[in-house]
Amino acid sequence: MILPASAGSHSVPPVPKVSNQDDKVTLAVALFTGTGVEKNIPQAVQLLSEAALAGNPVAQRNLGLLYRDGSGVPRSDQTAFEWLERAALGGDNIAQEELGEFYAAGRGTARDLEKSFGWHQAAAQQGNLSAVTNLGYAYDLGIGTERDAVKAAEWYRKGAERGDAAGQFNYALKLMSGLGVAKDEKAAIEWLGRAINQDYAPAYNSLGYAYDVGIGVSRNTVEAVRLYTIAAERGVRDAQTNLGVSYEQGSGVARNPAEALIWYRLAAGAGDERAAEAVTRLEAAGFN
Repeated sequence: MILPASAGSHSVPPVPKVSNQDDKVTLAVALFTGTGVEKNIPQAVQLLSEAALAGNPVAQRNLGLLYRDGSGVPRSDQTAFEWLERAALGGDNIAQEELGEFYAAGRGTARDLEKSFGWHQAAAQQGNLSAVTNLGYAYDLGIGTERDAVKAAEWYRKGAERGDAAGQFNYALKLMSGLGVAKDEKAAIEWLGRAINQDYAPAYNSLGYAYDVGIGVSRNTVEAVRLYTIAAERGVRDAQTNLGVSYEQGSGVARNPAEALIWYRLAAGAGDERAAEAVTRLEAAGFN
């Protein structure tokens, strides 16, 4: 039964009474977003809390995320961690991935890279796509585990094949370098293209570099500058440096040291030492 609307208002279906914990989670999401019922965040939080206390992992995870973001509840990393941990122990792979991030950052708990790796691994083994790529990253840099280029490439490939843009990008870099996998420059270019199709900003820079020096493609410095520019305008530090080099040398674009200095300064401000050296060099030459 739909209650009659008051003057100047619209009809909103009444909130149903539910006792099943999964139904409470579903209703809480609807109340939080105002989907099919009138938006009521306090009631949504109440339902999630009830389901979470009853041991529902999805409710526990969602409640943890609310405390993480301070959405509908006071922000609390410690409380967020506690609920995410309960959900993760209950087998929720999204919570496991998030818990890995909490341990990596020391958020709501002491920083522990080994535990971070363990939770990323648990989530990845359940097929969590973000965790799949993050596990590759952990093996690549030796974060919480021994460095292993072969395992890094393997997990990046798994992420890439399932459509994760970061996985596609990182797998392309492995193929380009031949670290942990047989070197295949043409395949690397294909994977960079797939990441670009998802508008993954760092991939524009890497493909630009491939065109700049002729890796897997015919050398085309004009195309390199075009790609560098896309990435640089979106804040990719290496692209800003590479674009500065192009302008300073007149490679693929008219030589313009003043424009180069603009891009070098941006990259230097983001911590690029090569760009910082270029800024010093161009300023000493009278450009500003």
